[in-house]
Amino acid sequence: MIAAGVTLRWRTGGRLDFDSNENCILDGRREENVFWPVEPPHGRYIVRVDTFSLCGQPGARFGVTVNRNGQIVAQAEGRSVETDTRGPHGAGAGLTMLELDVNAVN
Repeated sequence: MIAAGVTLRWRTGGRLDFDSNENCILDGRREENVFWPVEPPHGRYIVRVDTFSLCGQPGARFGVTVNRNGQIVAQAEGRSVETDTRGPHGAGAGLTMLELDVNAVN
């Protein structure tokens, strides 16, 4: 996820709970969550899926759900193919799935 061009997970307190299928070791979990243990910074968020590897598979389906205070605020589904694994990875890379504004909770 990106806000104002900064990778959120490392710069603003967001955390990855588990790296499913890391290094192509299939764990059966098939789920990863980025979360903020405190209120996330306000601003425009761009949610991207950056596919590093398909682990020998022709493609992978995925879903993205954004929850805030227990409420779903946005959802998207997509599919990665082999060409999505090429090129640089990191801030700004990947398939753009959602864009949303995070404002103060009233």
